[in-house]
Amino acid sequence: MERAYSPSRDQMRRCIDATENAIELIQHGDLTRRKVAIELRDLQLTMHEDFERLKDEMTEFESQVHKERIESAKWMNEKLSAARNAANQAIKSTILLKDIQILEKKVDILKESVINVNKAYYNYQKNVDVKDLMDQVREMVYRTEKKEKELASQFDGETGIRKTENILRGAVEGLLGLRSTNPALIEEARQIAYELRVFRDAAMNNNLMAMIGKSESCKSSSSMDSSDGRETAFTGFSSISERKATPDATSSTGWADQNSSMRLRIPASTSTASTTTSSIVTI
Repeated sequence: MERAYSPSRDQMRRCIDATENAIELIQHGDLTRRKVAIELRDLQLTMHEDFERLKDEMTEFESQVHKERIESAKWMNEKLSAARNAANQAIKSTILLKDIQILEKKVDILKESVINVNKAYYNYQKNVDVKDLMDQVREMVYRTEKKEKELASQFDGETGIRKTENILRGAVEGLLGLRSTNPALIEEARQIAYELRVFRDAAMNNNLMAMIGKSESCKSSSSMDSSDGRETAFTGFSSISERKATPDATSSTGWADQNSSMRLRIPASTSTASTTTSSIVTI
């Protein structure tokens, strides 16, 4: 005998099935939640460890930077002290003072030459070849560096008075061989060369150190007394500086007008002069 269809029974069965599915989903969700919580905890621990390691590295880096900063400050102070000592020794040395003054004069001459070249370029743009001018400047720099290397290799085996004699001789020859269209600069270079001859002759006669010692002993009485008109080999540069400030020594108005097509010519063979005066510039 067949059972009669009961809607309530079927409804109860569907409710039971839905309840079982809901229980399974809840259990699965709880497992997933626990798994996510464990993974999140592991991630937090890992991030905390990484943060602590990064913090330690930053602390170590800051300490290293501070240490290097202190070492750099010490190194800079040592270099500054050495530079001050070298500058004081250079100021006290008469020969180095002469060399420095020669370099200053040469820088002034080159500066005036560059200024005049600039003026001539702007006044005669159609006649001046800038590429040719740059090639000549590069050639001059190359020859100067080559001559400096030759002189450095030449003076490597020489020490003492012999080396000083060669340097002074080269300085005198370079100053006397200087070429320029400004007569005041030529006269000034010759005056410096004449004053350097005293030191060159003293080095040649092996009594340079005795002359320097004598000049040091009478330095206080000879250098402070320039107003009485006395001129010595150690006070000649004051008159040169005064002559340089005059309009005749600094005027270069007609120079650019007379040289519309200017050339920088470096001679192929230079004499064995010092590095400061080995190159002869012809404008």
